[in-house]
Amino acid sequence: MSRRYHVYEVQTRNTFPLAPKENTADAPLLQLVMWAPNSATSNGYTSVNNGKQSGSSDTGVIFNGIPDWMYANVPELMSQTLAFSPDGMFLSFLSFNDSLVREYKYTWMGDNIKYPEVRTVRYPKTGTINPNVTVYVVNLTVLKYIFPQQIKLPAELSNGSYVGGMTWVSPTDLSVTITDREQTKAMTVICRAPAFACFEVHTEVTISDGWVLPSEAPIFSKYKITNPNIPILNATNTTKTDGNASTTNSEGDKVTNEFTKGGYILRRLPVRDGEHGYFRHVVFISSFDKRTVPLTMGRFEVTEILGWDETNEVVYFMAAPERKPGQRHLYKIYVRSNVIKPSRVYITASPPTCLTCDNSQSTFKLVSFNENQTTIVTTDEEETELPNNCLYNKIYFSKDYSYYVQECLGPDSPSVYLVDTQTNHKIYVLHAGDLLRRRLGQLALPQIRTFSVEIRHGFQAQVRLFLPPGMKEDEEVAFPLVLQVDAAPGSQLVSEKFQVDWNWYLCSQRSMIIAQIDARGSGFQGELLRNQIHGKLGTIEIEDQLGVLTYLRDNLKFVDPARICSYGWGYGGYAAALTLADDSQQVIQCSISINPVVSFGYHYSFFTERYIPMGGDYLRALQESDLTSRVENIKNRNLMIVHGTADLFIHQEHSLMLARALIDHDVKFRHQVYTDEDHKLSGSLVHLYKTLEWYIDDCFGPMDDNEWDPAGFFVFKQ
Repeated sequence: MSRRYHVYEVQTRNTFPLAPKENTADAPLLQLVMWAPNSATSNGYTSVNNGKQSGSSDTGVIFNGIPDWMYANVPELMSQTLAFSPDGMFLSFLSFNDSLVREYKYTWMGDNIKYPEVRTVRYPKTGTINPNVTVYVVNLTVLKYIFPQQIKLPAELSNGSYVGGMTWVSPTDLSVTITDREQTKAMTVICRAPAFACFEVHTEVTISDGWVLPSEAPIFSKYKITNPNIPILNATNTTKTDGNASTTNSEGDKVTNEFTKGGYILRRLPVRDGEHGYFRHVVFISSFDKRTVPLTMGRFEVTEILGWDETNEVVYFMAAPERKPGQRHLYKIYVRSNVIKPSRVYITASPPTCLTCDNSQSTFKLVSFNENQTTIVTTDEEETELPNNCLYNKIYFSKDYSYYVQECLGPDSPSVYLVDTQTNHKIYVLHAGDLLRRRLGQLALPQIRTFSVEIRHGFQAQVRLFLPPGMKEDEEVAFPLVLQVDAAPGSQLVSEKFQVDWNWYLCSQRSMIIAQIDARGSGFQGELLRNQIHGKLGTIEIEDQLGVLTYLRDNLKFVDPARICSYGWGYGGYAAALTLADDSQQVIQCSISINPVVSFGYHYSFFTERYIPMGGDYLRALQESDLTSRVENIKNRNLMIVHGTADLFIHQEHSLMLARALIDHDVKFRHQVYTDEDHKLSGSLVHLYKTLEWYIDDCFGPMDDNEWDPAGFFVFKQ
């Protein structure tokens, strides 16, 4: 996407258009802008919107430094495609060659066009050719002569592989991660100037029908990576003493391992916790012999490694706590290195400490500040009530880890704080969120209930209910229930993140119960639960949605069993239709599929080939997951399909194939089309939600609105 950029000079408060040439009055459309490091004049680096950069060719086919469609739209593939070395002497970039990627063509109606356009996008589907990704490095020391130097990646991972995690380890060392097309092997290499020959530093291989992370860049130590060819000593045994988030050895409460002195890496890798399977944790890796040692262990999942403060010997990371997968908290561990011999280092890791789990009031507010002031003056702000139940956090550290910004994103209205890392006290309120909080306090909001339900094989499904305001669970009143379905592999609906959406409207204004279910195949509860869906798309996740929904219907007397509907978007639209097709117990009365996947044979290669492996029973699994093979079960049921004609993520052909199959089997359905709308349907959301509300009203039938609660919401007689 192209944008117009301007530069704001802080000292003078002047604004200048950013353009390749000086004295340009208007800012041209640019694809990418970034600052070059260590530049005396603070020059920026720009890319002009001509489909070319650093000597590219064939507009729309070769992309240098900017991602093609797949790398720009698939979250798991998003990473840096352009990076400067720390001293600004080198520039690395990824080149995407889509010349052999087949085109998807779609109709664009536009405004007042007598003959619609036929537009195209390079879209690799399963079994077809993927983009060819190449890594280049440019030496910027002599700008007059710029010749991109191609880096030779491992030959066995070059054909159709995925490339990501590009980061500069030092001014001369570039790290890249290459993942095979099946996503069962991810190799991280270091390529060193001046020749940029690459050598392997770590390879992740899948376990338990899982998949690797193709674009997550590892964190490297500040030690220069060399290879002294010194053997590593045997490490002490590491065990977990209890179910808490701790890592211990047989002697005490810490992990101690002996390594050769030199380059070390931190990565998120699966670590086994006995019969509970694998969970992604912080793992310490020696770059010499590729040896790995977990620094954290337990039945919780590390979601992100934020940084390694080697000066203070601390590693910071985000994690979803055990039995609380919907939360996100900041943790730290001390990782101390003690040199015992010239070639030997002891690595000791402490148990994790949660920095955001303590929700006591420790907030201060800045009372005076000027540009010449070097210290922050704070005072207690007792008269200001600030939220102290921050359960879903996003953290940003300063460069030296002295401070961090804490974005409290839920469950209440968002607020933002500056925190002193040493004391872990909030020292400044960047955004209190009080305006939104006061407005919400004047409204009748949904009552939220979160709990778990046991499903097959002893797994726990996470369930969240939005109950109408003022509803009492012991009253003899039943309400309609709308099930929001996602169920995509690794997804999460049930979280503590604050979000106001259509669910709130249906609950607060229409007095409908909203249910969300994260079961087998969902994320942040360990690899064992997530990997259950591998090779089984459209089966176990649908079974769990229906199983938990049946449990809610049969055990909650305030749920009206005659008024239950499901809806979903994207993969959730696919799953919502399947809840209707596989509903042999007639639990659901109607379903809504918005921009649904119908056949994974028409879906993009990265997704389908990750979850339906190409070998073995690939064709059988592909056929069994195809929604069109089950349309006979939808006869005499209520299904609504919605799709945008310009959806480039899940093409309209999915809905058209489903419509044809329904017609061939004489199944009645409703089909809503949004012209020139993409996957988000952002230009037609008001119409969409009004249409869906009308459809649900029609599905549930006449409502008895003669009986009202004093709170003013619809009730339904049981």
